Amino acid sequence: MHIKHLLALALVAFPLASQAETLRSLSVSGASELTVAPDLATLRLGVENRSDTAEAALAETSQKVEALLARLAANGIAPDQIQTSQLTLNPVYAYDNAGSEPPRPSSYSASNIVTLTTADLEGLGALISLASEAGANRIEGLSFDLENKIDVLNEARRAAVSDARARAKLYAEAADVQLGPLLTLSENGTGYQMPPVYLQAMEMRGLAKDVPISGGTITVSATIEATFAIE
Repeated sequence: MHIKHLLALALVAFPLASQAETLRSLSVSGASELTVAPDLATLRLGVENRSDTAEAALAETSQKVEALLARLAANGIAPDQIQTSQLTLNPVYAYDNAGSEPPRPSSYSASNIVTLTTADLEGLGALISLASEAGANRIEGLSFDLENKIDVLNEARRAAVSDARARAKLYAEAADVQLGPLLTLSENGTGYQMPPVYLQAMEMRGLAKDVPISGGTITVSATIEATFAIE
C-alpha cells in the first residue's frame, strides 16, 4: 500500500514540474494616448420670448424659430442636421413685496431649443452669428466630437498593444531571457476626453461679428495587460 501511494505522488509531481517549466511567463501593461482634432460640432441654440399670455409667448417664439430654421436652410444647413431638443412654456411670477398675497403669474416665457450638428468647424463662428441675426437669442451648449470615433479608438488600442510588446522585449533583454509568444491579452479600459466649452446658457444679444470658436483637441486613450511566454 505504501509503495502505491509513493508511485501516485510521483506521477502527479512530474506533470506539475513539467507544467511549471512551460508556464514561465512575463506580464506587462501597455498604454497609449492619441490627441486628435475634432471634426464634428453639436450646437444647442434657440429662441426665448416673454409675453403677457401663454398663447402669445408660444406663438411669437414659434414664429421666430420658423424664421431661424428657414435662414439656416438657406445657408446650407440640411434638415437632418437640425432637431428640436427642448420646448418649454413657463409662467413668470410676480411677488408681493409685503408678502400679504401669494405670487401670481405676471407673464409667460416660452423657449424652443434646437440641436444643430455640423462638420464645418471653420464656419461655426459665422453660423452662430447668422443664427443670432435670424432671431436666436439663446445658446444652451456647444460640444465637439469625432465622426468616426471607433477608428481612432482602435488606433489607440493597436498602439497600446505595441507599447506592451516593446516593454516585454525590454524586460526580457534585461532579464537575459528569450521572449516567447503572446499568451493572454486583456483590455483594462479606454478613455475619451473632449475639450471643455464654456458657452452654456449664453444669451445672444445681436452679435455684430463672427464668434471666435476653437475646437481644441480630443484625447483618446487605451490600456491593456499582456502576458508573454519566456524561454
